Amino acid sequence: MQRSYLTNAPATPPATTPAPAPTTDTYTATAALAFKATASASGTSLGVIPQGANVGSIQATSGSWAKVTYNGKTGWVQRSYLTNAPAAPPATTPAPAPTTDTYTATAALAFKATASASGTSLGVIPQGANVGSIQATSGSWAKVTYNGKTGWVQRSYLTNAPAAPPATTPAPAPTTDTYTATAALAFKATASAGGTSLGVIPQGANVGKIQATSGSWAKVTYNGKTGWVQRSYLIQK
Repeated sequence: MQRSYLTNAPATPPATTPAPAPTTDTYTATAALAFKATASASGTSLGVIPQGANVGSIQATSGSWAKVTYNGKTGWVQRSYLTNAPAAPPATTPAPAPTTDTYTATAALAFKATASASGTSLGVIPQGANVGSIQATSGSWAKVTYNGKTGWVQRSYLTNAPAAPPATTPAPAPTTDTYTATAALAFKATASAGGTSLGVIPQGANVGKIQATSGSWAKVTYNGKTGWVQRSYLIQK
């Protein structure tokens, strides 16, 4: 063997150099990453950095490895699985055009603090509730205000078509017939289950004649108050 090809100089380890340039860029993991104490696959494990975790800036590189800090520990991960591209948030844009249209919920809606299914819950907006105008949109989400809170709901469950109120018509024909309640009846100020309560009309009570109808509701007077009850629970005397 030629002596000239032998050397007792120690092998030069891969150079550990600072990241290409000092930067305040922060990086996130694009996959779950083995976190090592040294820049080697056989290095002592410091755990696993989950996909999407923020590891701050790259402090140094060594071959394919990058030195980062996560959860208070500093170690090495594969550089190719880090990215400093910020996640592009869905564009938040004003609603298509300023409008005074008001919208109602076509179903019970999850009300979120952010335009995300995982956003903090602000409660549930009931079906039929009025949420005013759409202030902005973000993807499939719409920003609205309900009960003094501003948040986000799914846009597809809002409609600005005015709900057609049930037609209020006079009772079929003026009559002096009087009616009685066949059961205890909720007595409402308006022809709606959500209307203000005027009390309960007891079973067998005389409510006089039906003054008007609205859908399944009948307008009657009881104890000096005029309001609405379910028509199907009245019987003509």
